[in-house]
Amino acid sequence: MSFPNFKTTISKILKNVYYGQPAFLRSLTCFVLNRLIRRYKYLHLTVYLYTGREKTTGETLRFLFVGRDIRIAAYWAQRILHETDIIQKIKKIVVWNTAAYIRKNKLHADLSIVEINGFTRRFIPANTGFILPRWIEVELLPLKILKKEAIKDITRRIRKNKLSFKIMSHSDNEFRFFFDRMYVPNITNRHGDAAVHSDYRYFLNKYKQKGSYMGYIYQDETPVAGTLIEYINRDYIMFAMGILDGREDILKMGVAGALYYFTALHCIEKGIDNLNIGGTSPVLTDGLTKFKISLGAEMADTDYLGDQKLWMLPLKDSPALRGVLRHNPFVYETGKRFNIAIFMEEDECTTKEELEKVLDHAYIEKIHATSLYCFNGNNSIKNLVDGIANLNINVVSYQI
Repeated sequence: MSFPNFKTTISKILKNVYYGQPAFLRSLTCFVLNRLIRRYKYLHLTVYLYTGREKTTGETLRFLFVGRDIRIAAYWAQRILHETDIIQKIKKIVVWNTAAYIRKNKLHADLSIVEINGFTRRFIPANTGFILPRWIEVELLPLKILKKEAIKDITRRIRKNKLSFKIMSHSDNEFRFFFDRMYVPNITNRHGDAAVHSDYRYFLNKYKQKGSYMGYIYQDETPVAGTLIEYINRDYIMFAMGILDGREDILKMGVAGALYYFTALHCIEKGIDNLNIGGTSPVLTDGLTKFKISLGAEMADTDYLGDQKLWMLPLKDSPALRGVLRHNPFVYETGKRFNIAIFMEEDECTTKEELEKVLDHAYIEKIHATSLYCFNGNNSIKNLVDGIANLNINVVSYQI
């Protein structure tokens, strides 16, 4: 028997074995195989070196990205660099060699970001750098959002642009319109190379679950934005949002805020206590993250977004790296708790009011603690923190 015929025969046998199983065993087999494949592929990572000018200082910054999902690197490049001058694909490594590779090459980069998950996290040295969630999952209390200051602007725009909300009847055609004309263009236009697209059938299955629905924002008779709401454990999850053709002029009408507002009203009508508004960047100065926090978003107790993490390790004390850290406060994990990391120069704040402004600028509710990492000492900051109540604040003298 020739090798191609042998492969064909084995393939047929495996298919017959698989489809000969009861439905529940087929589902279990798929689940186990997917877990094994996912774990295996994250054992082999690619090393990239990004070089460009850091946004706040204009100094040259080099950061290593080690991972599989290049969209993560694209997000961070857009976040911290004016423009990327050079992207070098260095090599492929196995995950258990990652820490050693970074230590060996730490003089060639200012910062490293490594993509990990619940399985590969065990290969990362303990107490080195920071573990960031790929996304932080946030939720709103529907009654709380109606009391936030940001709602005044949202309702003003709703009246000005004559926006209304309608829950759509279940229809594959309507869902196809939402996916193709709203969701995909919006994600693509807003995030470019960093866009994370989900599979059509994956979304469709969630749409067809009992209790799930799709809502549209209308301007006059035209649907201009939409959201997909999933119903799980007596809570609603805003699973996806879209804007017609990804148009910037429609976004500026305030349709995103209108979707949150009308969905909150629908939750109140249905007696739903929590509205999960999905994932957002762990960087607290990210535009979408700031907007969700302005609505009263807080860290969610649920974990629907998977176990993707980022290991961030500052490598070299440089003006460019300090610029990145000082202007991008972020949420990180310690065990099962979430903390906020804020970096600052020791003389950056001279009064309690200045420090409170910094803390307010980088805060989300249901965080365990805020860590203030001070370059070149921390005595003056410690004295200011002593006068601030009601916050769990740790002051750390930070050296790279």
